[in-house]
Amino acid sequence: MSHKAVTSMYVWLGVVPFLANALAKISDEADLTVFGHRFHLILELPFSWECFFFSAFFFSLGTALYVLFCPRLIKEFDDFGQYYRSGRSQDELIPYGENIGVQQQEYLQLDGPEEERRRVSFWQLYRMALNHRPGWRLASGICFVVGGILLLVVLLMNLWWVIKHVVF
Repeated sequence: MSHKAVTSMYVWLGVVPFLANALAKISDEADLTVFGHRFHLILELPFSWECFFFSAFFFSLGTALYVLFCPRLIKEFDDFGQYYRSGRSQDELIPYGENIGVQQQEYLQLDGPEEERRRVSFWQLYRMALNHRPGWRLASGICFVVGGILLLVVLLMNLWWVIKHVVF
């Protein structure tokens, strides 16, 4: 969960209200004279500060829910290959099981070759972790969807502004 666009939303959450307040005091249009030529500038922003703020808010809330409630095994490993390359043993799965309140006998394999036991144990625990706290996972996902929709609205507002002012 370290995608820069999502984690930068925390910054936008603080910057947007400050910028919106500062820019509210500036006129939407200005005349500028450069080397005797007069230019009429439109300073109006092509998007809604509110949409941008709430997009940042929902991305931040979704990220916070993920960080707080996602099981450690899911946060730290995408798949068994990543776990395997980390050099961890089957016994090192135990703290991840404790993190979601699962007993060792529910996922640890005791029979077979060591690598096969580790792989089977990992995937069994991983599936259990995926099903842990589904309400929080759903809430986090909904926050990301709402944030994405609001960001799409901002992008479409920008596109419409360009079409309206440049094309027509």
